[in-house]
Amino acid sequence: MARRSLSGALACGVAASLLTLAAPAAATKPVPTDDEQVQIWCTSVAEDLYVDVVAYYSLEGDWLEGWGEVWTPESDHWAYQGDGSYGDGAFEATWAFEDGEGGVVGTVTVAGTVEPLGEPTTIDERTRDGNTWTTVEGWVQQLIVSGAVTEATGEVAAAAGATFGCTGGARDLRFWGTNPATRVYRGTGGGAYCDVGEDGWLDVFVSNGVGSGTLVLGVDEETGSADLVAQGPLTVTSQSITGALEVGWPPPGEGEDPAQAWVDLAIGDVVDRGQMRATARGVAVHEWYTLSELAGTVEAPGYGALPITDCLYRDGRGMERYSSQAGQKPGGPPPVNDLPAGAVPLEPGAVERTNTRGAAEEPEAACVPDDAGEALPFTRTLWYSVAGTGGPVTLSTDGSHFNTVIGVYLPEGDGALTQLACVDNTATGVLAEVTFETESGVDYLIQIGGFFLEYGKLVVRHD
Repeated sequence: MARRSLSGALACGVAASLLTLAAPAAATKPVPTDDEQVQIWCTSVAEDLYVDVVAYYSLEGDWLEGWGEVWTPESDHWAYQGDGSYGDGAFEATWAFEDGEGGVVGTVTVAGTVEPLGEPTTIDERTRDGNTWTTVEGWVQQLIVSGAVTEATGEVAAAAGATFGCTGGARDLRFWGTNPATRVYRGTGGGAYCDVGEDGWLDVFVSNGVGSGTLVLGVDEETGSADLVAQGPLTVTSQSITGALEVGWPPPGEGEDPAQAWVDLAIGDVVDRGQMRATARGVAVHEWYTLSELAGTVEAPGYGALPITDCLYRDGRGMERYSSQAGQKPGGPPPVNDLPAGAVPLEPGAVERTNTRGAAEEPEAACVPDDAGEALPFTRTLWYSVAGTGGPVTLSTDGSHFNTVIGVYLPEGDGALTQLACVDNTATGVLAEVTFETESGVDYLIQIGGFFLEYGKLVVRHD
């Protein structure tokens, strides 16, 4: 069965953190933000050729930006730059496709016609989120678009065989938002990440009662490709998660409707419940959550009914408060364990409490999770040491007031540090916990700090 790379197309995870990191400014009068553009999107799907291109123009017809993808069984190229024009009922666009190092390997040019579908829709809305109001005024216009490839060169010359279906729209909108000195938001959310069969997964996301899901089956871990991808809305109640996801890959045959994958899950007994508090500069978050067993099946074309495994459903409600005045300010004397040389020993059962606001902003060593190719944004770190026991050791930051990250390192004779573990969030929130194997008589260094720009009251526990 044909496979299409998932790189850049899907993002997985249980649920986004409630903690927003940007500190707000003081209250100001609403300033309008303009959103004026024309979007044209053309897609061609076949068993051995997939072409997807998007172009954005100003209302005056000038090129703004665009991107594209040309996939064949032998290659997959992306474009992030281009040029073109729009106006007088027509458009033209050329995308420059790149190799993995940013070099241009070919171009695709598409031209076609554009006409409005009906009359523009007038937008005049005012919505409320907590104590913040947003006003939107202007118009949107759906467009009828036809397009065809007029030239395809280099390593994307196969795109010349594309048969497009195109769509488009234009909008001229203005946004106003109130910006009080203290903003308050309340909401509910949940999610789950489940293994499906031997080589698949299901990601469920719920925000304010609205559920959605992504199902991926036949995953090749080396290439990141998959045999089946389905996405769509899910119905979430206190007892179940159900719904039909539309299969986007493989694409339907000509004249056929997309296939569907069915999700039928039952929310079972509560296995854990608790609450999480976090603070940073100008930000305070309080979340109450429950973790429940999740069981059931997913039925997909060509696979039949597959059970889900290793799955817990997290359901929570929370409050976020943003203030230009709230929160601690960085600075003050550096803690004694700001550097590895001053690492504070942690004995079994120990609980250390301190404040990281006086620590140096940059970490002394990088922290790279096993499932990521780059280091986490890590700030105002403190150092601890743990003596190996010959068995597993568990450290946590339960009780801390901010989003924490833990790095575990083995000191080398030349002063270098070899990373053994790097942990950010856990299944129960943004307070990190790590368990690692140790050797008796070996000392390990632990670096603990805040994710991105966060700092504050830190609690370190040696369980």
